[in-house]
Amino acid sequence: MEGTAARPVHDAARGQRRAGIAVMRIPAAAAGLMAGLAAWCGLDGGTTTDGVVFTDVTEQAGIRFRHTNGASGQKYLVETMGPGCAFVDYDADGYLDIFLVNGGLLPGFGSKGPIANALYRNNRDGTFTDVTGKAGVAGGGGYGMGVAAADYDNDGLADLFVSGFRSSLLYHNHGDGTFREVGERAGIRRQEWGTSAAFFDYDRDGWLDLYVANYMDYRLEQNPYCGVPGKYRSYCHPDEFRGAAGTLYRNQGDGTFRDASAASGIGAHVGKGLGAVAADFNQDGFPDLYIANDAVANFLFLNNGDGTFTETGALAGAAYSGDGKAQSGMGAAAGDFNQDGRPDILVTNLSNEGHTLYRNDGNGYFSDVTFPAGVGKPSLLLTGWGTGFADYDNDGDEDIVAAHGHVMDNVELVNPT
Repeated sequence: MEGTAARPVHDAARGQRRAGIAVMRIPAAAAGLMAGLAAWCGLDGGTTTDGVVFTDVTEQAGIRFRHTNGASGQKYLVETMGPGCAFVDYDADGYLDIFLVNGGLLPGFGSKGPIANALYRNNRDGTFTDVTGKAGVAGGGGYGMGVAAADYDNDGLADLFVSGFRSSLLYHNHGDGTFREVGERAGIRRQEWGTSAAFFDYDRDGWLDLYVANYMDYRLEQNPYCGVPGKYRSYCHPDEFRGAAGTLYRNQGDGTFRDASAASGIGAHVGKGLGAVAADFNQDGFPDLYIANDAVANFLFLNNGDGTFTETGALAGAAYSGDGKAQSGMGAAAGDFNQDGRPDILVTNLSNEGHTLYRNDGNGYFSDVTFPAGVGKPSLLLTGWGTGFADYDNDGDEDIVAAHGHVMDNVELVNPT
């Protein structure tokens, strides 16, 4: 998929959208539950119900990025993951720049040509310039997945962490338009399969800590055949592989991090993390952590305020769907959709599951309001990935944006109905 915005692609067999960017408008809440008004549009000139028009300006803006997933027909599960991206003002000029994560060729991540991340500097006129080489953020031959941007060393400049398959990169911003990769020196170990990441100050010491969501214990050399021999090969279900615990790094305030996964209690919980978002969900003054897991229960780590966390997802009502099923959690976002002052949670899932909206009821408890809120029906046939809350129409209410694209490139063979 070339560029940063995908035009909707419809499945020929089922007539359903398989890929693209979608926007959902949520009307004002009434007693916490809402009438189901929703609108979806691709970034190809689509119009929402309230007349807001989105136009794809990727080409005009100078974005020439192509993501490489290394697909070769061997159906390595790594290939199914889309890249991370971030708006970040890396040069502190007041204009947001764009960082895009790239993958690689499999196995071995070898390259027959240039496969690199991309950093585009904002020219302040609606266009961007590729400064990847000058900035030194092309990558080191790894297979990138996600990105988190934050000033981890409190020097006033935004740094970058790039997660990946057998790869972890921490780029320190020098302030002169260049970065230096300092991951190993800073104590960030190579993750086997890091997906999303989040900077947050969990111990409130004024230094941003780092959480890395890990997906599973996966080896390219142990790639089972899934599908129907003689007819088609498909990507294996996540149930075929062991999950992995996430990693929490505590910022020591001297440019280095210490692995606090075990000490915090987070490392004791094995999942299949794809999405991570930090917020003070129980409003006790300490930031908590929510993890969207694939095919297993989601995690809600409540901060105990003493450097440890308690996993309360199931008890809080935010681990499963409303009918008690584990879903294929991929993206996670926090936002106050009903304007009650409490952060709610949205999780994007696989097609035929729909995206899940958890309303924050206070005191660390949630209710699944997916269908009453109007999120369930329009998202039911879509496979969601990255997501976020944003007030796109400036009406004061937080709306939802989600990126979509099916895991299977031969879905019409796997599920023809």
